[in-house]
Amino acid sequence: MKSDLDLVIAALEAEKRSIQKMMKQSMSDYDYLIAYHHSEALIKLESRLNKLYTFKDPLHNRRQELKRQERSLKKPPEYFRKNKMLWKFFTDRQAAELKKNRLDLELESEKKVVFNDSQQIDDLIFDIVARKIDKFQIVFSIYDDDDVQITFEIDVDFLSICVNMFNPQEPDFVFDGRVSNPLKGLGFKYDADKQVFVYKYNLQNFRDATEIKILLSRLFFDVFGICDGQSISIKFWAT
Repeated sequence: MKSDLDLVIAALEAEKRSIQKMMKQSMSDYDYLIAYHHSEALIKLESRLNKLYTFKDPLHNRRQELKRQERSLKKPPEYFRKNKMLWKFFTDRQAAELKKNRLDLELESEKKVVFNDSQQIDDLIFDIVARKIDKFQIVFSIYDDDDVQITFEIDVDFLSICVNMFNPQEPDFVFDGRVSNPLKGLGFKYDADKQVFVYKYNLQNFRDATEIKILLSRLFFDVFGICDGQSISIKFWAT
């Protein structure tokens, strides 16, 4: 059975193929404005896919770069075509370097992969699952002075993950008309009484904190629009 992350990646890859097909059709129809909008959607989609692939495999970008370099060695540039000996000398050296880089990458991939964060989130998740604490919150600011609160608490056999606000920075062009609210797309449901979005995680499925941290990562990047390289201050407290 595929994980939630694999299912999302597969859905976005299908969306990518659909957009590429529509772009090709728009270009053949000389409808350049529509082609432009499709290209904007494709850039946004590829950025999102790259984040998800990186969540799944932190070495993803390096693997892709090695593949790109390998493809570049299969067809010589124009200025090398008349000098086959020089091209062979160049490709032999590059191939040896690529082989070494592939081996280094495989050795690194055999090491235990962990999320690039402190141990605090893991500790809090394990503490609440073990009923050592009743509740904890992650609080951070991204919309001027408004704080976003993500609250974790036990609800019988479920871990309730509550988000106190939702204010996307821009409409989702790719999913326009399909998933109007990214929180709902992640499985959150709105609780009108508490005025929060709630996600119920079945604790019978709990093995480690990875799935919950993937969900948190998708909240940060896909819902709240945090960009690569952007830093935010996060506070934790438990009761």
